[in-house]
Amino acid sequence: MAARRDRPYYAALVTGGTLDTKGGPKTTADGQVVDDLDRPIPGLYGVGNCVASASARAYWAGGGTLGPIIALAYRAARAANAEQVRELPLGAASA
Repeated sequence: MAARRDRPYYAALVTGGTLDTKGGPKTTADGQVVDDLDRPIPGLYGVGNCVASASARAYWAGGGTLGPIIALAYRAARAANAEQVRELPLGAASA
């Protein structure tokens, strides 16, 4: 396997709280956010309470999202690492 370049940004929010949203964008089983036609958006991943819940409208109970977050974060990290890196042409400004 060829060496991969480091991605420029990484983030994880790990914090205490009493309640958070469980709605948001839909994702694939590997955490890749999909557009309104259910097509994966390259380079955009999400897991946890910031994306649509795997339980749909159900709420499994307090702390019930922790297991899925850990498992899906692992899947998303592996998928993001395997995703092809897009290079900008020389002189192109990044958005």
